[in-house]
Amino acid sequence: MTRLDRVEQTTRGRFTGPPLTPRTAVIWSVLAAELDRRAGAELTVLDVGGGTGGFAVPLAQAGHRVTVVDASPDALAALTRR
Repeated sequence: MTRLDRVEQTTRGRFTGPPLTPRTAVIWSVLAAELDRRAGAELTVLDVGGGTGGFAVPLAQAGHRVTVVDASPDALAALTRR
C-alpha cells in the first residue's frame, strides 16, 4: 500500500514537485501507471478543467501532446505563460 502523503509527483522520472494532496497523488499514480504501460509512446491527452496546467505541463514536457480545456480565462492565461 502506498501512503499518499509520500507519493512523489513524477512523470517518467522527469518531473518532481512539492508534496501532493491526496487527490493529486491518486491522479499522478494513475497517470504514472498508464505512462509506464505505454512506455515510449507519445500520448494525446485532453485535460478537462486543467487550470494552470499542473498535470498538462509535466506531461507536455515529457513529450506528450496535451490540450487543456478550462472555463477560466485567467487560468488559461497563466497556463500560456508557463
